[in-house]
Amino acid sequence: MSMLLMAVCGVTWGQDEIQLAFFNNSNTNGWTINGKPNYSNSGGYQLISSEISIVSPEIDWSKYTDITITIKARKYGGPNATQGKISVTQGSTELTSYSPSSTTLTNSDALEITPTEGALTISCPGASSSKGCGISEITIKGTKESSAVATTTTIDASGITNTDVYTSTAAGSLSATVTAGDEEIEGATVTWSSSDTSVATIDEDGVVTLVAAGTTTITASYAGVEDEYQASSATYKLTVTNSNSSIIKADWVASEQGFTNQEEVSTDDIDDYIIVTFNKGTNSNAPKYYTTGTAVRIYGGGNFTIAGGEDVTITSISLT
Repeated sequence: MSMLLMAVCGVTWGQDEIQLAFFNNSNTNGWTINGKPNYSNSGGYQLISSEISIVSPEIDWSKYTDITITIKARKYGGPNATQGKISVTQGSTELTSYSPSSTTLTNSDALEITPTEGALTISCPGASSSKGCGISEITIKGTKESSAVATTTTIDASGITNTDVYTSTAAGSLSATVTAGDEEIEGATVTWSSSDTSVATIDEDGVVTLVAAGTTTITASYAGVEDEYQASSATYKLTVTNSNSSIIKADWVASEQGFTNQEEVSTDDIDDYIIVTFNKGTNSNAPKYYTTGTAVRIYGGGNFTIAGGEDVTITSISLT
């Protein structure tokens, strides 16, 4: 069987939260108010005015693009339009501003800013120490410029030796490698999934089990390592056939009371074969079934009978 290679490589990291500060408690996450971790917080917000301003921690802005700031604030003490404007500045440069229109704490839009080196200062002209704006929350987000290199995930399907469920439910296994450039990433692991588990399943080790005729897409996903390797994935299209569509599978589920969910298996329309699959259940006290050679042995209670015509031959009894 030839090897099938399919790969999807490289995803970008999403927008990250760079800094978040709350001023309705003592945890300001590195922000300071007039040089202090918590200054005159009251009423669930921090008052800023002609005498009080908020300063962010030092942030390496060069790592981010598309930076925005959102300010949850209210006007306080009856300021006019000029006195109630919140300014976001670096040095003498105003990056953006927000003027709350009511005494209810309200989020601004996500305001675009382009900061350079250094901290941000959040200030309000106010009219006095008790007239200006109250701020309860500041959120800064940006898209991180990742230094992670692109990767490629490749699936090797040479371990798939059977795709006919009539022949066997064991299909073989898939394996995957993850590379960065020409080098394989040592220790890289993938997560396996099947788009249609009613056709075939795959376990964490890549072992494939056939269930029924049909087509499913099996995906190997590599999560990547932040700032080192980008995520990638690969897909493999598996088509399962059934060379004898007259096969009937009869399932019995064991319980402490014996057999439940029994289904009558009709052999009238079957030429040669029946496959019977047992599910042992999850209760350790339930009746057990196992095979010895070509025989099936039952213990723990219960009876097992299959009735059929002379032309019916049981060739496989499997346990799940």
